[in-house]
Amino acid sequence: MRRGAVIVARKIFDSQIFIDKPDKWFKIWVYLIGKVNHKDTPRFKKGNGFVRYSEIREACGATKGQVDHAIRWFKREGVLATRKATRGMHITIVKYDLYQNLDNYKRDAESDLKATKKRQRSDTKDKNGNNENNEKNKDICQVFQDYWNSKETLPKIRAFNGKRVDKLKARLKEAVFVESWREAIDKISVSPFCLGQTGGTWKADVSWFLANSDNYVKALEGKYDGEKVETEAQRQAREKDEYEEYQRSMANA
Repeated sequence: MRRGAVIVARKIFDSQIFIDKPDKWFKIWVYLIGKVNHKDTPRFKKGNGFVRYSEIREACGATKGQVDHAIRWFKREGVLATRKATRGMHITIVKYDLYQNLDNYKRDAESDLKATKKRQRSDTKDKNGNNENNEKNKDICQVFQDYWNSKETLPKIRAFNGKRVDKLKARLKEAVFVESWREAIDKISVSPFCLGQTGGTWKADVSWFLANSDNYVKALEGKYDGEKVETEAQRQAREKDEYEEYQRSMANA
């Protein structure tokens, strides 16, 4: 057994010689790598050597035609150089020192590791950024929902997700909405028309409010204004004031 070893890079499994070419060609290629010198000698430098066609055929179980075609293809691909010699040929494996040096693979592995870590940091940053955006979206949705639901005359928001979130985000790109959405909610919460008290069954809800850039603006502009509707608390306060006024008037009678 010959001493030493050769390196077969993993990326060769994605190469044309491994995927598309006859099986014998790959065997011939590995054999040639093993035949050249792994270090400089007085006769041949590293990556160079001497080989006979008959040796290749015997070692690889290949025909003369298979060897000829394989070597011509190696030369066209620029991975092998040959020079005729008595009873054989001198061969040079191009870039032998690059591919038969483990240190180069270690550097590649380190580069791959650095690239992987960089991608992971980037992914983590993006994930954190997305989490922050999600939290911001969640916060504004909650603020909006809480304010809307504080109006007892309006239909309660039971869930704020999906299309409603998308619509709210779209409205939040509009300066008027950002500045005045609370005022718009205040106005529709006391509008007889928006509360369905002017006939018909329609009643303004959050989907209508966020649907486009017009509905809330019309509310702000007073299009839906009318005689204000009392809330239950306002009604109770009014009735209390009226009762107290009645009591005072009776005492002074």
